[in-house]
Amino acid sequence: MKNIFAWASALTLVLLSSSSLAGVPPEPASDQLQLLRSSDARLAMNKKLVYDAIRIVMISGHVDRVSEFFAPDYIQHNPGIASGRDAFTAFMKKLNPVPKPVGAQANWPIVTIMAERDLVTVAMIRELPDPGNPDRTVQTTWFDMYRVRNGKIVEHWDGSAGESARPPKKR
Repeated sequence: MKNIFAWASALTLVLLSSSSLAGVPPEPASDQLQLLRSSDARLAMNKKLVYDAIRIVMISGHVDRVSEFFAPDYIQHNPGIASGRDAFTAFMKKLNPVPKPVGAQANWPIVTIMAERDLVTVAMIRELPDPGNPDRTVQTTWFDMYRVRNGKIVEHWDGSAGESARPPKKR
């Protein structure tokens, strides 16, 4: 009898706490410009280069400025986008046919920006369909990683698995 009571109690606790099994939603950085700081000047420059490419080209659609940020032989590992600066420019032109004003901070919900060696990783909040309920969405963290060489972005990776890249939902 004690065993049945113990199992029933445990099952009740699991059922009552199932809502706590959901992950805690990520929080965007309150001050994105703080994320660009580093005690290493080269890492700070690389972070700023990537951040400015996101703000100016990817968010605001100023494709006329792609060459300021991306090398001609830019390598793209997202299967939905071809490699090369020209291919990236064409892709961005489709996403943002009309340039918008550039904000002082990105209007994407950036969580953090990390830099090590020649790599810069940007973590941001991404909203996806809830696999358990198609009427709802869940927030998760999306990662983009860039390789910087000679002051230009030369390579990019993300978690895309065959879909075209979708920018994160604006905050």
